[in-house]
Amino acid sequence: MMTKIKTGPNVNQPENPGPTNSVEPTPYPTVEPHAVVAPNPTHPTLAYSFKIGISTVQKIIRTTSQAIWQTLVGKHMPPPTLTDFERIAKEFEVKWNLPNCVGCIDGKHCRIRKSPHFGSGFYNYKHFFSVVLQGIVDAKGKFITVDVGSFGSESDGGVFANFKIYKMIENGEIQLHPSKRLPNSSLIFPHFFVTDDAYPLKSYILKPYKGILTPQQEAFIIGYLVLGYKSNVHLAS
Repeated sequence: MMTKIKTGPNVNQPENPGPTNSVEPTPYPTVEPHAVVAPNPTHPTLAYSFKIGISTVQKIIRTTSQAIWQTLVGKHMPPPTLTDFERIAKEFEVKWNLPNCVGCIDGKHCRIRKSPHFGSGFYNYKHFFSVVLQGIVDAKGKFITVDVGSFGSESDGGVFANFKIYKMIENGEIQLHPSKRLPNSSLIFPHFFVTDDAYPLKSYILKPYKGILTPQQEAFIIGYLVLGYKSNVHLAS
């Protein structure tokens, strides 16, 4: 992967440096990928350290991030298949006693610094600036797929409407297994994703029941299903 990044277009070098007969040109510094994705340095700090412009640092970071994603996504997060969904459903049945479930969907607000040009698009209902990471996780809390970068002011349902996997399911590009009988029951039930009330109700999306419940039923839904699935997604992120 690092080889691919290093051999890409060198954004540090001028496009046409031109020949010189008198003074040997000063070589531009090479910024290693691990330096631009390190957790602490700011853009001005990196620019000062490598004697390059802040806009050049930003371009290097974008190029590096895109190369990392494009190189690894096909190996570590390919679109789920029927075989994947079958495995996930078995894990949910064993670990969570939730048959036919093929994933948990939820969003998480990732805090960002406010920019003078942001406006209110990134300002969320929790009263800070963020981008939304929306993911689907399996029974072990491992991401199946993610979508990152939506405005913090968007609702989970609004972000989900633009989620690539949602569009692929709606268009038939990703298939779920047919409905099957629930264990120890004659009820035929579809395979589904479990979510909270912010998401739309679909044949393949199960959300908390909004009708009249007994205290025991309400405790089960909130304590076991909703909090259980939300902890899965938040722990994964």
